[in-house]
Amino acid sequence: MRKSGSFALFALGFRPFFLAAGVSALVLMGLWLALWQGLVPPVGYFTLVEWHAHEMLFGYTSAVIAGFLLTAVRNWTGMAVPTGKLLATLALLWLAGRMLVVTPQAPGWMVALVDLAFLPLVAWVPPFEEARLPEGYRLAPRAADHAVA
Repeated sequence: MRKSGSFALFALGFRPFFLAAGVSALVLMGLWLALWQGLVPPVGYFTLVEWHAHEMLFGYTSAVIAGFLLTAVRNWTGMAVPTGKLLATLALLWLAGRMLVVTPQAPGWMVALVDLAFLPLVAWVPPFEEARLPEGYRLAPRAADHAVA
């Protein structure tokens, strides 16, 4: 159950990332077409094809993977997953990666650091959150808890 007054977008892990994947697919497709037709000048580090490949991997696909993992981890293991401010921080990190790619003043190492750090942080945060839970507390029982000897 959601706390009264909390923002629903950051209540479950799939919400911000599946939304980000969908919106980025639409926006980036439009931007790609505009760049391809020469309506918008290219900005950033990559050629058009490199930028497209980069955004497919680190933009769209990373958002889908993050949304899936933050849903599956909770359902399959019963571990706590990030919500609220921590989930919003992960979403902002993903968004920062998208913005840095098209910011010519950003150093290349920063673009790489943000994009390469995103998925490892998504994978690391759920166990970190579980470690902060009270002893013996889990969101849902695991299959092993119901095994008959």
